[in-house]
Amino acid sequence: MSLYNSTSYDPETKENITKIINKYIKKEKANYNLESKEYDMLVLEKDLQERYRKDKSNGSSGTYFSFPEIKNVLDCVADVLTYFKDTHYKTDNRMRWKIDQTINTIKNASQETVCTDIMADRCPPEDTISTVRSASDKGFFNVKSENVIFRHGKEYSGYNVYETPYKGNQYPYSYCIRVLVQALSTIDLINIELKSKKDGDMWGTQYASAYFSERYHYYLDYLLDNAPNVFLLPILQNIGATTLIRHRYSRIQPCGIIFDEAFVDEDLQTPSNFFWHDLNHARRIYQNNIWYSKQPEQREQPEQREQHKIPLDKLYSVMRKDVSELMPIKGWLSPENMKYESLIKILLFEVVHEDALPFTKDSIMTDILFASGNCYPYERTYDNPEKDSKYSRVNLRFYEQGASTLRTIYNKIRHAFFEKEHTNDIVVKKELRYIKHLTEAAYLLLNKVAPDKYNADTKPAICELLKGLLKDRRFQAHNAKRLEGIESDSDDCEGCEGCEGCEGCEGCEGCEGCEGKSGDSSKNDHKNNKGIRIKRHTKPRVSIKRLKKDAASAAAR
Repeated sequence: MSLYNSTSYDPETKENITKIINKYIKKEKANYNLESKEYDMLVLEKDLQERYRKDKSNGSSGTYFSFPEIKNVLDCVADVLTYFKDTHYKTDNRMRWKIDQTINTIKNASQETVCTDIMADRCPPEDTISTVRSASDKGFFNVKSENVIFRHGKEYSGYNVYETPYKGNQYPYSYCIRVLVQALSTIDLINIELKSKKDGDMWGTQYASAYFSERYHYYLDYLLDNAPNVFLLPILQNIGATTLIRHRYSRIQPCGIIFDEAFVDEDLQTPSNFFWHDLNHARRIYQNNIWYSKQPEQREQPEQREQHKIPLDKLYSVMRKDVSELMPIKGWLSPENMKYESLIKILLFEVVHEDALPFTKDSIMTDILFASGNCYPYERTYDNPEKDSKYSRVNLRFYEQGASTLRTIYNKIRHAFFEKEHTNDIVVKKELRYIKHLTEAAYLLLNKVAPDKYNADTKPAICELLKGLLKDRRFQAHNAKRLEGIESDSDDCEGCEGCEGCEGCEGCEGCEGCEGKSGDSSKNDHKNNKGIRIKRHTKPRVSIKRLKKDAASAAAR
């Protein structure tokens, strides 16, 4: 989901490739429009599972089932590459060679095997098949009656030495995804080169770095091999947060295919990086599903917890039920609270997509109440420095202390994360990006998923807890650049222990006009950027642990 409208190309090129892409998006939406409320991802999921089982029963690995859904994407990629070849690289033989090689792999993805029903001692008559050099030659099907050509699927020659790969399936799933990945690398090459001509040399910049592919290429075959519990669905259509939330119950993970730069996760991404970014989301979502299914059932008392593993099928069933109860959001909000729909949506998006947790009521409740300083799973990839290991890598997995979920969301919607410079009401309305509104939205969501705990009786204590989680700056991130049009939040100042030497100063939005550490630590006040002296806050920071205890006591009552 990218909302930043920028381009790597000159206006004419941008216009021409957009026409090509839109033609194929129209075709794609005719088959499956993921943004449509009527579209049920479960129908395609069941179809893919059945194809997998059929392929497996035929003695194949199961992951090379016919996947014609990818044809439209591959055709689009090939058309765009052909456009570049015929316009920008008319005389550049090296790039024309590279593009031709890429298009040839795409052609192989659709390969159909045609064979004659022959035995080793029965060759076709002279001047029939052996002289045909092109499938457009009418002699291609000019074979004597005793050597009729059969297409696989109707009748198959079992007497030929050469076995047909993938049982003759066209557009074999795993193979086609790998072909697409290779093609996107060529798109990247063209994109960065043309962006360099337009904006200056980009090759040594962050934009040209293979940040996501460098880290997550390793997981491509892992995900392909874990069908039928997870399927990758490359798509051309742009889908938003609501669609990703609504389809979180599915085994199908959409991966966006783009042909221009896009602002995602605080930075511009190339087309290939964008795909790997989505693939990593798919990987984390799938692995969180597995992790959740292995955990003991959550009960109030430890002695009541049953050590069991919930089957993945049951987990997906639970998620479908919980999605149906919470989506659409406006279906359960009262008229006076309808303005909080976009905030609740972004809360759910953070839980089930960004944090990749299953769409279950207990996951939502737990993640909303995740406090700063708690740990979450993290990993880093390093080049191996050991001798004779120059071209090997080490993946370090550990648990990292992080900011509260609510503080993370607060920073994301107020800073350049979803948007690059300016606010866009598509994400969250500008006037709602403040602690008081996030507090209310979080309470409404908790009240919906667990009304026995979070209700009118416990609301004061719960809201105090939520506000404390939102104001806690410890371990915070995503606060480097505040979006234009976002004003200072007076609630974010409450409990601030001052500017000079404060651990929360880095990136702290503080009071309106506050210059942070430039204040005089010897005084109990400081100047803002208008030269007005402001009283320094002396109220001690509220303990999150104490707030949680108070909230738990209120819920128990």
